[in-house]
Amino acid sequence: MIAALLQGAGIIALFASIAAAHRRRWPQFWVTLVCGGLLVWIPATTASHGSATGWSLSLVVPVLPFPALVLSVCIAGLLGSVRSLWARSLGPDLTLRRKTVGMWALAVVVCAIWWRATGEEVKILHGRIEFGPRQVGLAAITYGAVLALIVWVSLAAWRGTLLRGVALHTALVLGSAVFCLPLYWLVLTSLRDNTLNTAADSLVFAPKVAVTHPYRDPEQPLVRARFNGEPVLARVVRPLGDRFELEVERPYRLRGFLFEEDRARTQEVSRDGEVVRLADGREGYVRKSLAKGNVQVVVLRPSEAAGQALIVARDETTPVYRFGFRWANFGETLEWLPAETLNGLTYLVNSVWLAVMNVVGTLVSCSMAGFAFSRMRFPGKNGLFWLLLASMMLPVAVTMVPKFLLWRALGAVDTLVPLWLPSFFASAFYVFLLRQFYKTLPKELEDAARIDGCGYWRICWQVMTPQVKPALIVIGLWTFFGAWNDFMGPLTYLSTPERMPVAYAVQLFRSDRGGEIGLMMAFAAMATLPLLIIFLFAQRKLVEGVQLSGLGGR
Repeated sequence: MIAALLQGAGIIALFASIAAAHRRRWPQFWVTLVCGGLLVWIPATTASHGSATGWSLSLVVPVLPFPALVLSVCIAGLLGSVRSLWARSLGPDLTLRRKTVGMWALAVVVCAIWWRATGEEVKILHGRIEFGPRQVGLAAITYGAVLALIVWVSLAAWRGTLLRGVALHTALVLGSAVFCLPLYWLVLTSLRDNTLNTAADSLVFAPKVAVTHPYRDPEQPLVRARFNGEPVLARVVRPLGDRFELEVERPYRLRGFLFEEDRARTQEVSRDGEVVRLADGREGYVRKSLAKGNVQVVVLRPSEAAGQALIVARDETTPVYRFGFRWANFGETLEWLPAETLNGLTYLVNSVWLAVMNVVGTLVSCSMAGFAFSRMRFPGKNGLFWLLLASMMLPVAVTMVPKFLLWRALGAVDTLVPLWLPSFFASAFYVFLLRQFYKTLPKELEDAARIDGCGYWRICWQVMTPQVKPALIVIGLWTFFGAWNDFMGPLTYLSTPERMPVAYAVQLFRSDRGGEIGLMMAFAAMATLPLLIIFLFAQRKLVEGVQLSGLGGR
């Protein structure tokens, strides 16, 4: 017990030496360092207690009940307040410090009564850690590194702003890592095997792919052929003389179609069998799936058992993974898309068209309306502006049906027109935003342009609008993101697959192949990639738009 207490005091002294180094109190540092080292080392070397190396460290850990833990906190607060009162016996806040001491003393008494009422006792846990020269060396290196870091930090703080810069950049890096974690998980999931994404231990932050082994199945050969002019991989159903009856396996959108082809126009290819590990440690590849949840496994390792065919339950096999990326998820995702979409190119073109037209329409109409409400004088301007703002209070669900009936009467349903033409009639929020930006510009610019003979049209486009360029860039980016991610609009007006944008295609793919997480995340990653690229290149303009005030964004 005495040795354990001495070692505990030595550890506390070592921590005190670090604190002394941080405060640059070097005499106190050397005294606590030497005393702490002796208090830890001498009991460990004089009492071996059966240790193979002759060195051991006794551990005595008190386990406090909750009332005792609260009591210890209150005692620490009382000691701190008494120290403050002792150090500054005079001053205008003397009465306040005395009241603080009294409150902590009352808390100590209440907690002591509470602990006595519960009747719980403090438990002492005894233990011992045995160590040798290697562990001692590692502990010394660790202590030296911590001490060097503390000294460096203290000196950096003493010299100037280096510590603040390190702390700021550390916080920014950690914050960015937290906010980028969902994006990282999206990319990681899209590059992993689907069996790993659905496994119980799928929370793995490293990219892995399933190991496969090529083989050829003489019972059901896989051949490369052409179906309706498109190259496919097909399974031989049965031979028909000089021809084969084939069933398409890939691309997936054509899976299940039957056709006939000459043998001379086909080429046999290998299949990829999943490599699994059996309960006894042997490894092999799955050749075929059988009834009642069984599979046929051909042994690969050990070499003396290679080639043996075993029939085992699927639950008795464990897939084998390796570090790597499964880029095939993106190709397989495109194979599920309908043929008329040209592997998703139609979705991309529709989304780009809608996003560009919405951006052009919003910028043109909102800038003109914002300039008119801020600079022009006409009867009823204020009333019209408040009416425009009042339209923002209407929920989207209220206007959805009337707008659909209007576009149906115009014959524009199942076209892209209802999704981009309304942007040329301005948005209330963006008009309000640009009006406030235009009002911050000095009136002298408008007066000078009017003296030079400019009308309202030239003043708007050549004088005022270039001054609010950062605001226009921000509005354009917001509009682009909103048009790209719009789902309710296509859901309301479109029914033909060739006219669907990417956002609607993501939802359709989710309803069809949502169970295959890898493919779903791959499709979502491809749909998000254009937005991510635009954001990375335009983030500086976003910040400028937020900071815009006065002339020219300065």
